[in-house]
Amino acid sequence: MLHTAPALLALFLGAAPAPAVAAQDAKAPMIEEKESDHEYPAWVQSTLKKDAAKDAKPATLDLMGLGIREKTIFNVNVYSYVLYVDRAFIKKDLAGYKGKKTKTVEKDEALFDTLLTQNTTKELRMRFC
Repeated sequence: MLHTAPALLALFLGAAPAPAVAAQDAKAPMIEEKESDHEYPAWVQSTLKKDAAKDAKPATLDLMGLGIREKTIFNVNVYSYVLYVDRAFIKKDLAGYKGKKTKTVEKDEALFDTLLTQNTTKELRMRFC
């Protein structure tokens, strides 16, 4: 079973303060995935190399969501994960979601379609428990 942490989209939706400075100017605050006690930075520099993909470019990525993968038959946490998305893409293409309640956004198929179909830098990071 895949659980989505209550902090899903928290930074983006304004439930937590958005970073005001670039990643290189200050250390990012850490966001905790509570079931695993894993911590992830609120923003990172992408690990993408300049010529890794057509039209791809290194960018500052903001934490968009986090969660935990749990094996329910054994009640064991398997891994935690986070999704980072290009900051400029969030400001431009996802601005309409700002201020909406998490429960509303979680059910909005258009958001997930936009995240999956748009050509922007995204990184999914996982950490085993």
